[in-house]
Amino acid sequence: MRARLMLLTIVVAVAVITAACGDSKSSLLPTAPSALSASTPNVDATTTAAASGTMGNGPKPGNGNGNGNGNGNNNGGGNSPAPVTTETTDVEFEGVIDALGDGSITVNGQTITVTSATVIRHGDQRFQFSDLRRGDRVHVDAKRTATTLEATEIKLQNPGDVVAPPPPPPDPDQVVSVTASDDNAMEGADTGTFRLSRTGTAAQLGAPLSVSFTLTGTAVAADYAAAPVPANFLANQTTVDVTVTPVNDGAPESPESVVLTVSPGTGYQAGSPSSATVTISDQPDPDQVVSVTAPDAIAFETTPTGVDTGAFQLTRSATARQLANSLTVSFTLGGTASNGSDYNLPLTATFAPNSATANVTVTPVNDGVTESPESVVLTLASGAGYRVGSPSFAGVTIADAPPPQISIEVPDPDAHELGNTGRYRVRRTGNLSTPLTVTLRWGGTATFGSFTSGGDYLVSGADNNNVNPTTLTFEAGVSEMDITVEPFQDTVSEPLGETIELTVVDGDTYDLGPVFTGVVFIAAR
Repeated sequence: MRARLMLLTIVVAVAVITAACGDSKSSLLPTAPSALSASTPNVDATTTAAASGTMGNGPKPGNGNGNGNGNGNNNGGGNSPAPVTTETTDVEFEGVIDALGDGSITVNGQTITVTSATVIRHGDQRFQFSDLRRGDRVHVDAKRTATTLEATEIKLQNPGDVVAPPPPPPDPDQVVSVTASDDNAMEGADTGTFRLSRTGTAAQLGAPLSVSFTLTGTAVAADYAAAPVPANFLANQTTVDVTVTPVNDGAPESPESVVLTVSPGTGYQAGSPSSATVTISDQPDPDQVVSVTAPDAIAFETTPTGVDTGAFQLTRSATARQLANSLTVSFTLGGTASNGSDYNLPLTATFAPNSATANVTVTPVNDGVTESPESVVLTLASGAGYRVGSPSFAGVTIADAPPPQISIEVPDPDAHELGNTGRYRVRRTGNLSTPLTVTLRWGGTATFGSFTSGGDYLVSGADNNNVNPTTLTFEAGVSEMDITVEPFQDTVSEPLGETIELTVVDGDTYDLGPVFTGVVFIAAR
């Protein structure tokens, strides 16, 4: 009965082992049943023990006397430790792959080297090292030398059952955006700048990148120098500038735009903002130059026809574009005359569009007070859009009233000794309200005086003292007076004829007119 029970126990144990480690997909040792389970610790066996088929957890204990009693010597009499050996030890591991390295796997916290000679299989099906995955359950046969483990065979328990985690998604493309770091450019003077910026991972930024873009806008290709396309980021460079260099064509034109738009490309995508604008303007004109003169430098508070004005004239030098616009110029007023009592003027003058001159009229105030002439001095002040030129100031004089002007006409220039007279007309202009005396001077080839005194002519109003009249008096309200000359026949023959010349001499109370000398001719006989 006892023998039958022992036999039954052995049969049951064999059946259990066969069911656990058979040639099914879940077996740890498909072709050679194993008694190891997932919880079995590492198993060491000597070469001798492995060859004899005996298995145990570590080296077999001995008695030290050669018979396995553990005393540490061959004669059974000592307790010395076992001698150190460098021989290779066969070990086995069973568990789940925790990690995969470069030619190694980690199972139960121990790293095992996998070489090209290592057999990786499930049953008769062979696998490559690259087929192994984290989470695979394996049975590893390995050799230990000192602290090194090298796999001789790896038996896969369940190849394909464990689904490896999906690889991480690839990094998103870099993002490239653009701004106008300098959005104003000027022909012949200043450039504009677009700045491209990229964002990405450290690995992406560590590599160069070429970015394409387009240039549009109201400016055409002839308006600026061609920009190099594409824009190239160097390794670890996060920004690239694209310079807009305007061409100075010298033609007046409205501001023009250059628009840079990032184009999609390999390894990057257009971000936001994906476009930017630079404006190209003409080079500004130099400031206009303004000067001043006084083309009418005399003004009077009163004249026979009313007040007489003076005038300043401002002149600007400017380009055609500047002349097309108005310009307001500031100035100051000085002198002995007072603005507001002797005259009234604003302190600015405006050039009309397309006009190079602007007049400032000085209109005196007739205050009815007799006074010396007064001055008005206009001095240009600097201002926006212009600079002060030369001359920068001018003056106008304000007088109470203009002095009268005296001029001579000769309505009858021909005379004769036989009773034909000649006539002068002296005319005055200006204030006629008061009498005025002017000075005369006589000349010519004829001699003033009577016949008895040897003279050639007499003048109306002259006395008998043979004195030529040297003054002429205008009564109040009289503007012109005639002077008659009367030749008479003498005993002297004058084959060439004679002349009588009358001249008005300048005085303090009047001015000379444009013609202040007249001649009467006495015909020859």
